[in-house]
Amino acid sequence: MLKEEVVILGNGFDLSCGIKSSYNNFYNKRYYDKYENNEIIIGEDISKVGASCEDICSYVYGWDTLNLLNYEESITFWDLAIFSTKKKVGSWQDFESFIKDTLIKLKKSLYGVITKLKIKSFSNWSFDAISEFENKSESDNNFLLFLALRMKHNTEDYVKDITYENISDFLLKELIKFENCFCEYLSIEVSQLRYNDKSISLLKKVQKDVSDVISNVVTFNYTSPKHVMSYRVKNGTEEKYLKHVHGNLVNKNIIFGINISDSKLDTAEKTYSNFNDPFFRKFTKTYRTLSLVNEFPLYSSETEEIKFFGHSLGDADFSYFKVMFDSLDLYNGNLKLKFYYSDYTDKIDIKSQQIEFVTHLLKEYEEGLEAENIENIPYSGYIFDKLRTQGRLSIIRVDNSEL
Repeated sequence: MLKEEVVILGNGFDLSCGIKSSYNNFYNKRYYDKYENNEIIIGEDISKVGASCEDICSYVYGWDTLNLLNYEESITFWDLAIFSTKKKVGSWQDFESFIKDTLIKLKKSLYGVITKLKIKSFSNWSFDAISEFENKSESDNNFLLFLALRMKHNTEDYVKDITYENISDFLLKELIKFENCFCEYLSIEVSQLRYNDKSISLLKKVQKDVSDVISNVVTFNYTSPKHVMSYRVKNGTEEKYLKHVHGNLVNKNIIFGINISDSKLDTAEKTYSNFNDPFFRKFTKTYRTLSLVNEFPLYSSETEEIKFFGHSLGDADFSYFKVMFDSLDLYNGNLKLKFYYSDYTDKIDIKSQQIEFVTHLLKEYEEGLEAENIENIPYSGYIFDKLRTQGRLSIIRVDNSEL
């Protein structure tokens, strides 16, 4: 008899419940006051935030004459960075990759400012000169300029020395403001739907009967499905329990972040850890989740089956899954993986997308085992054949038409 299962929820679960929680939904609503790309008429549809970003990003006058006080006050550095690069196509995992890429570009620019120009603070540097510096550096963005413009609104930050630590601290504060904007948006969306009823119905299609198994629900979403069949023993009694990995709407402590490591970077080391670099460390999910209450583990040694529903399985969350797979001995043990999805939209092939997500996850895990000399992998893709042949890998469609 199956002792314990872990059900991991991703954004696809909330989308299947009808919540407009995708990155595209938020992007279009925040900047164009519409939910879908096909509803937008460029030049006509734009929100107050979008209009402010558009004006700033396309400013035709001298940058030194620009005053952000004339624009929507909720604008952050990340709004300007996103809008200027038109980062509207993709998912939340693409956005978190965008955070990492932006930090990499900014650090490169700051290196020139600190080591070559020896500028003490942004208050000693004109905005026009910053723009000229970025142009000469053949930068494909105005991130340094946007950073200075945003910092000008806070005198304390504006006059600080330009150091990697001071800049990363400010960028994190801006990211938290951006997260709060999404928190407000999502709270409104959830309040307009029968989320509790829909989430219960959908989970029942995935979870085992609690009389047979402990079904522990772990969500990477910020929503809170009610009456979830999720239990943990606490003080000798069984209590319903739902684990939020990255915060929740109720506590208003949601986080975005980057992966702790990146094996794709060209370094002499096998794996480059963003956690080792103070400039990136504050933005890793590992660092940021330290401030969240973590009363229970995501899994236990009794876990025999992990079920994913609607998770994109992206790089930013890979470290969580690697720890679970290693601890539960996915390669040599009996752990089963089941990946669930539902056709919540007819605009994309969800099944094909899910297969791609699973392929990317297991391929990256297999490459890690080989790189660390933990296992002798006979050939690329062997882990797929191994799990499928042993009946330990499934991709399953769930009908959400009746929700």
